[in-house]
Amino acid sequence: MPSHDQQVGAEFSCGAGYDLGRVSGIDEDLYGRPGFRLKRRRGLTMPSERNEKSPLIVRRRPPLDVFFQPRNVAVIGATEEKSSVGHSIVSNLKRTSFGGSIYPINPNRSSVFDLPCFPRISDAPGKIDLAVIVTPARTVPGIIGECAAAGVEGAIIISAGFKETGERGAILEQETLRAVGGSSDPTASAS
Repeated sequence: MPSHDQQVGAEFSCGAGYDLGRVSGIDEDLYGRPGFRLKRRRGLTMPSERNEKSPLIVRRRPPLDVFFQPRNVAVIGATEEKSSVGHSIVSNLKRTSFGGSIYPINPNRSSVFDLPCFPRISDAPGKIDLAVIVTPARTVPGIIGECAAAGVEGAIIISAGFKETGERGAILEQETLRAVGGSSDPTASAS
């Protein structure tokens, strides 16, 4: 198990020659958060000694938050057709306590469940945390490429017709992996 300082280093970064360290004798602040202080690295001057601003501490978002706590979700293939997965996903997001923005994506619709519908992921406002893709397998490699180009942080593909269907589906799966800039090796990380 990594030490506390290694865990902090994985979650925080700061500049100008400073490291984060645990505040001596304080395990938590008033809100129950761990206490931290900046420690000066040896041989480096303080920003004030160089007439610079003090360093900022930036909290990095844990990588799986895009899947488990997205700020917004684009549903690609959203529809009001009751028998479709796109209907179920948008309906469930609206009925639950999700609380984030929902962006239906479908070039053939202007709205879904009274939400404005966008023809492409690149037309949705702002940066998208999570794309849920519920379209036929043959469309997925192109959609994944569009998501990557739009800076979407994570994607969930709910589609049949990949490797489980045979050689043609296996080719689609490889194309999908290549579209995110990853290896065609399914055991490799596509980040």
